[in-house]
Formats: sequence, structure tokens, C-alpha cells
Amino acid sequence: MTETALTMLALAVAFTSAGLAGLLALAEEAPGIVHPGSDAAGAPGELPLRRAFQVARLALMIVAGVSAAQAIGWWIRPPLGAFWTALVAATFLFLLADALPRMVASLAPELSAALAGAARRGVSGVAPLLTLVAAVERAVLSRVDHYDLSSTVPELEGVITTGESLARAFWQWLEPALPPGSLRRVAVVETANNVFEYSGDNPVSREVTR
Repeated sequence: MTETALTMLALAVAFTSAGLAGLLALAEEAPGIVHPGSDAAGAPGELPLRRAFQVARLALMIVAGVSAAQAIGWWIRPPLGAFWTALVAATFLFLLADALPRMVASLAPELSAALAGAARRGVSGVAPLLTLVAAVERAVLSRVDHYDLSSTVPELEGVITTGESLARAFWQWLEPALPPGSLRRVAVVETANNVFEYSGDNPVSREVTR
């Protein structure tokens, strides 16, 4: 009975999360949101509104995927059955959380516009996540993404760009961009076996071997 109840609960969470993600996908397509110029508008966590919707939607899709996996128990099925069961579940979640809402938005853009305001209020519930994403994108990614770290990033001039040094530098960039005391640790993953961590109070980063 308990196992059945847990399965039903997991299904309910998967459907609810995918449905909410679908509503955000629908709101993303609103004329005032999808237009490139709308990215200048503020949003919870200081992210552009469309980006805030994307982050919240992806978080909901992760919850939906994990819950669906728990409900179908693919790991206890024969390999072929597990593959097809997981494929059907993933396809259904994708349709519900992304493809169908965007199709509806193309047919009824006024519905997307009507949902945009409610969606904006809804994503305020994940404001800490949006704040973190905004800080990482602004303080770190905008400086290093698609750049040669050893020669084209002024803030890293004179820094040997090892995982240890980068973890320390990223901490120094991120800490002022986040609420005081909220940053606990920065980790730089070099390979599957080497992770360098820095926590601010440690003068030297710690190498984690997996």
C-alpha cells in the first residue's frame, strides 16, 4: 500500500511540475516577453523576465523528470522495457512542459499575454534560485564564457588558471554579488576525478578526488 501511495504521489508531482512548466513555456511566448527588447525589463533576481521564466521552467522540468523516474521505476525493469518506458515518459513530459504550450501560444498569443503577469508573480517563489543564476551569469559567465582565460580576461591577468586559482577568483567575484553570508562554497570541476573547492575562509582550495 505504501509503495502504491508513493508511486501515485510521484506521478502527481510529475504531472503538476510538468503542467506548471508548460504554463511558463506558454508565458515565455507572450508578445511582450519573446520580443528581444523585452529582455531589458527587470525580473525577480534581476534576470530578464524571459530568462527568469526559462530558469524556473527548467527547475520544474527537473523535478518532473525525477518524480516520473521514481513513479515508473525504470531501474528495476528489463533493459529494453526500461528504455521504452523511460522514452515514453520523457516524450510525454516534453510535450506537456514545452512542445504543446508553445504550439498553443502560436495559435492563441493572447492567452500567452494573459498568463505572463501571473507567471511573473509565480516565479517570485523561486527568487533565491533566480538571484543565484543572475549573479553567476553577471559576475562570472559574462567575464569568462567563450574567452581564452589565460589571455583575454583582464581580471585574470597574472593568474595561473588552474582549477584552484579559478575557484578562488570566482569566489572573489561572486561574494559581492550575492546577499551577505549566502555564498558557502565555489567548486571548479576540471575532470570527472578532479574538483577544486574554495570556501573563502580557507587560504588554499581543496582538491576533491572522486
